[in-house]
Amino acid sequence: MKAMVKKSVVVSSTLLVASYSNAALYRVVLEESPVETESVYGVAVEPELGTTDCFSTSCGDTDYAYAGEAQNAEPGFSFKEEVPFGIDNTFYYLDYDDIYSYCTSELGYATCEAWSSLLWYGDDDAGIGGLKNERDAYYGLSYQTNSTAFYDSSSLSEIPDVGSNPPDVSSYSYSFVDGTEEKVITKVDENGFVLGNTSSGYYSYNNQYIQLYRQRGYYDTGTEFTVLQPEADTSITISDADGEANIISQMGRTMAFDSFSYGGESYVVGSASVATFYYSDGYKDYDSPYTSDSDAEDLDNCIDEDIEPALYPECQNFAFANRAFVWNITDANGPNDDGNRFAVSDWETSSTYYSYNDDEASAQASVRAATISSRGTYSSYPVLVGYNTELDDSDNFLMQAAVFRPSSTSNFSVSENAWTTTFIANATVEVSDSYIHSNSVATDINENMMVIGYAKRDGDYPSDRVSDNRMFVADANDTTPTATFFASLGEDIFFDSAEGKASEINSYNEIVGYVDAETHAEVDGHERRHRGFIFPYNDTGTDADRRARYNDQAWWLDDLTNGGDDSDANNHFRILDATDINDAGVISGTAIQCFASESSSSSMAYDSTAHFAYCNDGVGDERVVAVKLIPISGATSEDIAERSDDSAEDVERSGAGTGLLVLISLMSVLSVRLKKSRSVIA
Repeated sequence: MKAMVKKSVVVSSTLLVASYSNAALYRVVLEESPVETESVYGVAVEPELGTTDCFSTSCGDTDYAYAGEAQNAEPGFSFKEEVPFGIDNTFYYLDYDDIYSYCTSELGYATCEAWSSLLWYGDDDAGIGGLKNERDAYYGLSYQTNSTAFYDSSSLSEIPDVGSNPPDVSSYSYSFVDGTEEKVITKVDENGFVLGNTSSGYYSYNNQYIQLYRQRGYYDTGTEFTVLQPEADTSITISDADGEANIISQMGRTMAFDSFSYGGESYVVGSASVATFYYSDGYKDYDSPYTSDSDAEDLDNCIDEDIEPALYPECQNFAFANRAFVWNITDANGPNDDGNRFAVSDWETSSTYYSYNDDEASAQASVRAATISSRGTYSSYPVLVGYNTELDDSDNFLMQAAVFRPSSTSNFSVSENAWTTTFIANATVEVSDSYIHSNSVATDINENMMVIGYAKRDGDYPSDRVSDNRMFVADANDTTPTATFFASLGEDIFFDSAEGKASEINSYNEIVGYVDAETHAEVDGHERRHRGFIFPYNDTGTDADRRARYNDQAWWLDDLTNGGDDSDANNHFRILDATDINDAGVISGTAIQCFASESSSSSMAYDSTAHFAYCNDGVGDERVVAVKLIPISGATSEDIAERSDDSAEDVERSGAGTGLLVLISLMSVLSVRLKKSRSVIA
């Protein structure tokens, strides 16, 4: 296991020879994008519904279809979050200055100018990506797709539908502009359906570009691409007027994250807009450089029942209050029928108006994952996780990790508010009367009722000068599920203050995600590098034999791709993130791949097998790529060959002694070139 502190290490010839005689646990397979792009990210892998274990059965490169996203630049605000950065339920983050403010207050980097510029401008030279290109599209008549979703080597190229309440095209002539929609993927479900979120794309209207909605969830069956629509809750103060209900149905947002089957029906879960945000607040008006007309920036105009809000510039940035939602995708009437879409659970607030402490926040909630429980009180019932909003004693709206459990187990049916919210203790925003966290979310749950997630440490409460995402695990079967943070579980890679994201957990409690690979302070410094990990967590449902393959401990995945016949090919990559794992053990992820130069078409091995080795002596081109990690049949913990860290090479390179001569001699025999490691920004 990789120790997270630098220390003097003498690398013996015995250890180095052993690292080459052992075999890796995984081979790394590059997943090509169907479109030319700057970066490719791995997102999900087809589930294993049977009993296949790729450590016992040889699995091929093309077994288990793969989902990814091809991206040209940073996207600005994520298409997988209901609110900017997961915390801005006031929707005050509008421009570069606001992004910079988030960075300085919540992250504390000394590099916030560069960090914020990437999110605001994207690739400024190419005019792609970045929040600025969204903000400028209406008047600038220019927008290019930044994110292209693909599955099983094919792009999801369908034009998203306009919804049930678009502007009347016979009265307002507008037409779709090819190559302007954004698509992301969140899941490949057990039906083989691809789930994700899409923008409407841009339409040309009256010498302007209009976007009907920024993001709506979808599911793709392979033969049908269906976009999920929101539903206004007219019992709420700021959605009861006709104009408010109109903009919710025309421009409101939805998201799709997971699915479940129950009672012979299939359901998609996520979030949906049910009310407007608090629009009578000038701080939410975007100050466009293209107009000096303040009325063209006034959000109050958007709820005029006599207009089509999607046609107006000020409404392009309109936002909403969202609830956790479920759609029945089996019923013949379709998921957007009023009888087939429901709020999962109400917000844990006592008011339907959203003005507290002059913050004018909007309540939010989302389902991020679903399971049919196999144990305990809720056995055979659907249990969901994500986050919900709680109103605290100071009238703050707190977005907190939550479990949604059936309100009744005697007569449960999927219907409006059929689940009860239970917040996950220790992962709440307020802990011991202090606002330790800015927000938290549960990211996944398995049939064993094991929940994973993270709590974002507030910028005012850093740990070791890092405002980290604190990964946790909890048992949803407990009366009050309680977060146990990874840093307390005795695993070296999850050191105190280690930032990370636990993305997925399979049926065997094998957890994958990313974690910090460095220990320096980020406050007044720069972001730490990350590495993908696997953690065979030991609890109900864990398979002892499978866990033993990992020597009963968590690993950086790079340590499990080293050694044996696949070592040279695997050494072209370093795994940045692991995003999904199925029950066969196949992992989707994102890596950096080494090339000799920007013009090179074929990759090359890193200069050594060390974790942070040079790429082509430090002048190579490292590209972000999607990868599939396939278990090597027959591999066991005896085949694990840890990579060296920087400190080992630094020590041996810094002195002129016997150790150095032994290493040089040994490297000559093994025909391996070792270069002193240095940091790569990845």
